[in-house]
Amino acid sequence: MKCTYVLGISLCLVACAESSNSNLDYVHSKAENATISPLGGIQILRSSLDFKFDSYDVCVRKGSKTISDSSLLKETKLAYAAWIHAAGYGEEEWELFNFQLKSECKDNQDHLASVVILDVDKDTNDSQYDRYSSFSINCERSGYSYSCGGSSATLGLGRWGNIGYSYDGRSGKWTDLYSFSQVRASFSQYVDWHSLKEDFKRNKELSSSDRNELLSAYDRLSGNSQFMEFVEFSDLLAEKDMKSIDDEKFSKLFKDFQKSGKNSLNKDFRSEQALYHVLLHEVGHNFGMRHSHQQAPDGSIAVETEGLRIKKDGREEFVSTMAYSDDYLYLTKDDKLGIQSMRRETENYLKKRLP
Repeated sequence: MKCTYVLGISLCLVACAESSNSNLDYVHSKAENATISPLGGIQILRSSLDFKFDSYDVCVRKGSKTISDSSLLKETKLAYAAWIHAAGYGEEEWELFNFQLKSECKDNQDHLASVVILDVDKDTNDSQYDRYSSFSINCERSGYSYSCGGSSATLGLGRWGNIGYSYDGRSGKWTDLYSFSQVRASFSQYVDWHSLKEDFKRNKELSSSDRNELLSAYDRLSGNSQFMEFVEFSDLLAEKDMKSIDDEKFSKLFKDFQKSGKNSLNKDFRSEQALYHVLLHEVGHNFGMRHSHQQAPDGSIAVETEGLRIKKDGREEFVSTMAYSDDYLYLTKDDKLGIQSMRRETENYLKKRLP
C-alpha cells in the first residue's frame, strides 16, 4: 500500500515588530511542521531513504549593493555553525551542508536546500518583495524640547519550508520525498546592510584592545574556515557580550533636526544595520525556532525557563536572539535550550518515519 501526503507549513516570521508579553522563554515549531529544516535535513541525509542527494544546499545570493559576497558567505556560515553547534551537533553534521554563492537562488527546487537573499528585488520576482516597506522618521519641536519617532518596518523574514512525501501504508515509513519548498531567509531592500567587521569599527563602546581582537579574529575567518573556527568566533562574541550598534542613520537625522531650527521633520530614509543579528535571528526561524517573547501560536512547543529574563531601565527584557530585545550577536542560554528541544522533537518524530 502506498500513500502520499504533503507535509509542512510555509511560515514567514518577521524580525522587527511590536512585542507582546509572555511567560514563555523559548518557543519552537512542532517537528512535523519543520521537517526539512536543517535539523530535519540532517536526519533525512543520515537515513537509508532512497534519496538522490547527499547534501543540504545553502544558496547565498551574491551581488548585494552594500555588503561583499565574501562577508555575506562568511556570516551565513557563522550563523549556521552557531545553531548547529548549539543543537549539539559537530563537524560530522556540518559536512552535510554545502554553502554556495550564486547569482540566483530559486524556491521549489527538487532537493533539500535553503536560500539566503539580501536586497529583495522586484525584478527577480521575489515572492516577499511586497512584505517590506521603507523607513521613515517623524519629528516635532515644542519650545525647547524635541521628539522623534520612526516607522515600524520589517528587517527580515524567515521560514522553514515544506515537503511532500510518499509512505508505506502498513509501516508508515516514508518511501519517497517530492514537492520541496525551500527553507528561506530574506532581508529588506530598504536597508544598507553592513558586515560585522564594519559594526566593530563603528562601535564606540568597544575598547581598542577588544576592537582589535574582534577585527583580527573576523579577518582570520573565511568562507573556507573549519566548523570549529566559526564556533570559536561565536564563543568570542558571547564572551564579550556583543550586540549590534543602533541605526546610525536615524540618530544622524535626529541630531540634524535638533540643529536645524525647523518645527517638524517627516522623511523617508534608508536604514543602516549590521546584517548578522538579523541573519542569526532569521536562520533561527529556518531551524524551527519561534519568537521567545510572544505567546506560542498553534502548532508550537513552548517552555518556561528560569532566570533568563532581566530588568533593564524598569522594563523586563528577554535575553534571547529570538526575542525582540537587544540585538545579540550570539546565541544565549535561552536560544540554546530552545534549539536542543527542537532537535529532540525532530529526531523523535523522524525516527518513526524514516527507514
